[in-house]
Amino acid sequence: MLSTDVIAQLEKEKVIINDSDFIFVDTTVIEGVHVSNVIISDSIVSNAEKRFIIAHLIRNLLIDGAIIYNYDESGNNFTMKPYIEVSSDFIYENRNAICDVIYYLVHKDYFNLYGKTNGECDKFFLSPLLEVISDDLKHLKLTLKKEDAFSALPFAKIDIKQVIASLNSKDKEMYLRYFNLNKENISVSKLEALNGSGVYAYKISAYYAFAQIDTINECIWDEIAAENNDDIAQNDYARILEATTTKQGKIRSLYWLFKALKNGNYDAWEKIENQHLNLESSYPALQEDIYKKKDTEISEYEIEVLIDYALRGGKKEACKLYEYYRDYEHDEQEALYWLRIGAQNENSECQYEYGKLLFNKNEDESKIRGKFWIRKAAKNENDAAKKLEKELEN
Repeated sequence: MLSTDVIAQLEKEKVIINDSDFIFVDTTVIEGVHVSNVIISDSIVSNAEKRFIIAHLIRNLLIDGAIIYNYDESGNNFTMKPYIEVSSDFIYENRNAICDVIYYLVHKDYFNLYGKTNGECDKFFLSPLLEVISDDLKHLKLTLKKEDAFSALPFAKIDIKQVIASLNSKDKEMYLRYFNLNKENISVSKLEALNGSGVYAYKISAYYAFAQIDTINECIWDEIAAENNDDIAQNDYARILEATTTKQGKIRSLYWLFKALKNGNYDAWEKIENQHLNLESSYPALQEDIYKKKDTEISEYEIEVLIDYALRGGKKEACKLYEYYRDYEHDEQEALYWLRIGAQNENSECQYEYGKLLFNKNEDESKIRGKFWIRKAAKNENDAAKKLEKELEN
């Protein structure tokens, strides 16, 4: 624990102290340069070297291009290099400590990570540097939301659709301008959305919903935003599917609702908790030999079970249905439907095949989206996709 004299000196230098027993962070400006400092007590991380590295890691997330600025126990400061390479193994092995540090930062209301009106996301929970522990961070985000960790703004990305839907006509026009929801910006945003931006895809969906009153395109771009892993879009698309009259639509809505929950969406968590929902199928699991059967040998009941499992996120089941409708039923539209479901369910073969199908179309937008799915398949360790990705880069 730091002495009161050292703390007083730090306060004089405009260091923001979160808790003298735990963590404090400063964002002072020295000669026009943002300087950050994080001190972590041994009550959170006992190993001194690990404390040092985790502190550097958090600094680099708090402020882009920050100069690392440390204090020793006497209050003297010294400047380190602005970048320390931290391996994925270190991050994974120390994920609990890293999450603890972030937890304390948030609970002291020092850093408002979410609720930004410009659609930007916080650096902690969507940081490429911390991608290796993304599931831990999503769980942390949901925990903080449930604990109402923020007092100033809600701990959630702004749901553009909910905001606009609650306004009168005059205010709607203002918000459409505020979110840059106009024809010119949407055409530019589509490129970002097709390349994988969930924020842009969801903005486009809102544009079609409120500026164009076009429910078909609203749903198209909502699904793309959900595929791009935007938790608000996933929750919103679940709502759209739930409102359909088809049994398949209602089952698939559960898949997206639980996907939103996994990504830390509070509204999804609240709905699942209040309605006691679950994603499990009521059908008994099929034997593995179903995937070895010839299409002519598959019964109607087995198709019914495959459909139910695939809609709930089954990878192999969706791929099997794609092959069944492509090779046996020769139903191109139904085969394409299950191919996309398989890609969404993270089946690497379906992602690769769906990506190729889109890329081979004579449309620029399809080619962009095709590359997106090929990249997803490659990241999902599909060898053919890795090879094609390299070819497309050259």
